[in-house]
Amino acid sequence: MKKHTNEPRSENSFVLINQVVDLWNNEMLLILKQHNLSHAEFTILSSIYSFNRLKNKNASQVDICNYAGIKQMNASILLRKLQERKFISRKEHPVDTRAKTVHLTPLGEQKAIKILAELDTLNYHFFQLTKESEIVFVNKLQALRDNNRN
Repeated sequence: MKKHTNEPRSENSFVLINQVVDLWNNEMLLILKQHNLSHAEFTILSSIYSFNRLKNKNASQVDICNYAGIKQMNASILLRKLQERKFISRKEHPVDTRAKTVHLTPLGEQKAIKILAELDTLNYHFFQLTKESEIVFVNKLQALRDNNRN
């Protein structure tokens, strides 16, 4: 990690980032609560949706864990809960018989799309985005993620 050498501003960036994340997180959790999903459950659901759209291939449980940035042990419990609620299905992997592929059911895909749209609306309002600034915002978030992954 690079050392920051600039003089401190009138407010500490650490505190500001935490305050903003906390405010945004509270709004996001309210949306998820309306859909009776935890943050972790929605992370899995939306990761399956995004992974399948971006990669255009069958996602294994390991793929989803890596993509979502969660531990496999935690994912198994969450996947089982999502399967019980009929949001996902798991099937034997076509190549690796030890692995399972994970798919959204029509109900799961519908749920993911609906919540993602509501979260997009939250983001537009919360971060005061325009269509043009959203591209810059998303690119910056991707760069921050990619530059700071271990």
